[in-house]
Amino acid sequence: MSATRQLTPDAARAQRRRGWIAWSTAVAVIAVIVLAIIFGHTDNDPTPHRSPFGNLMTSREYAAARPGQEMITVNDRQQETGTPENLAKPSVIALFPDHADGRTCSYWQITDRTRTVARLCFTSPAAILVEKEQRRLPG
Repeated sequence: MSATRQLTPDAARAQRRRGWIAWSTAVAVIAVIVLAIIFGHTDNDPTPHRSPFGNLMTSREYAAARPGQEMITVNDRQQETGTPENLAKPSVIALFPDHADGRTCSYWQITDRTRTVARLCFTSPAAILVEKEQRRLPG
């Protein structure tokens, strides 16, 4: 004995309508999510943001860094911190003489001088600029 239940025409129509509504809603939600992903990210600011951990400076900015200045003054002017010595490439570090103990050095690329890098060294813990040097990369 098969217990199949027959729906009245009105009940079948209502069930189809609920199915269409559910599927239409699901498709609409997915479409909104896809469109938000595609068109949601807009960058209205045409100026690129400098990374606070970047290592770029111009020769003019290098000249403005003077011994006796505090590290925070130099870094605030640059809006960058330079590459710390423990993250700098050994080939760049090798261009410079050894520095005195108790100094913290950062390495910079001089953007308007081809293949030129600089090293700024600060006392530790006072963070006063005591040494600045430039070198050309080989090649």
